Amino acid sequence: MTSSPIVKNLGRETCREELAAFCAQIGLKTPLWVQGAGGNISRKFLDGEALRLWIKASGYRVGGVTKDVGLVEVDLTNFYAAAHTTGLLPAPNNLEPATVIKEESYHSVLGRSTIAGANGQGRPSMETGLHAMLAAPWVVHLHALSALLMAHVYQQCPEDLAWVCKRHRTVVLPALMPGLSLTWATARHAQASHVILANHGVVLALQHPDELASWQQLEYEFCDRHGFDVLTQLLSGDSASFSRATQQPIPLRFYFPDTAVFFAKIQPFLRQWRSSAAPEPLYVLETDDQDLQEIWAAQQILYAACPELPSLPDAIVNSVASLPTEQLRLAKIAS
Repeated sequence: MTSSPIVKNLGRETCREELAAFCAQIGLKTPLWVQGAGGNISRKFLDGEALRLWIKASGYRVGGVTKDVGLVEVDLTNFYAAAHTTGLLPAPNNLEPATVIKEESYHSVLGRSTIAGANGQGRPSMETGLHAMLAAPWVVHLHALSALLMAHVYQQCPEDLAWVCKRHRTVVLPALMPGLSLTWATARHAQASHVILANHGVVLALQHPDELASWQQLEYEFCDRHGFDVLTQLLSGDSASFSRATQQPIPLRFYFPDTAVFFAKIQPFLRQWRSSAAPEPLYVLETDDQDLQEIWAAQQILYAACPELPSLPDAIVNSVASLPTEQLRLAKIAS
């Protein structure tokens, strides 16, 4: 069980209201931090002796969360107990991927740990496990574009990201399946403040929402230092740079799990851009769907910033959309 610095019950309703306000703040940073219904934020609190948390519900946009819509309450005390009873915890020592049976068990444990009623909305995020593994009272999981570039720099030369790792108790994880596999990997770094996820984003463990400002400063400094000018300009609020980056046709890449999850929806709206000079097919997206636009814009920005950025491994691309928790998320979005 993860230790927690939470020492008093601040009130479940107060926690829910504060979390909703924080979600609204983060939701303004599309598509640089979140795209569509991606990303999730949580707040732990004590209800008597039981450790609980509010977390964004699966299938809801971060910016659309209010205190009455899009938040789910999870009994973490029950979650930890059930995870140990069913063999989901403790996490294995290596980075072995979770089996289908284990993922189904994780999906079931999440469902049994969710507190019905009390204005809860639907199912908790499939990433609830990683929120549970980190000791901080606030956990913010962003699909931040800068984090994908940080992981890429680290994979090319770890020394080039040493200044980030030392400054913020940062660890960098390779590309992993969302859900239980990522929960296991996070469990080995329960005291980290920044967990950079290759081809996925970042998880921030915060003592207070004001600490999010340090991430903003860090990602700007990183992009500026490493010459990712497109991101540097976008992070400084340059709207012209956004227009230029998101009007360019790009080759098909799967930078994020969400690109794979939503590819069946994206594919019908892709139009091939005819260019005899391009070594591979280029595409533009033609749709008014806001979620798909944001996912594709993130792809465009990343390609403009770093054309050599690798895609997710094929094994993850081919498997992620079939996870039980992802199937529920797609069903919620469709409804």
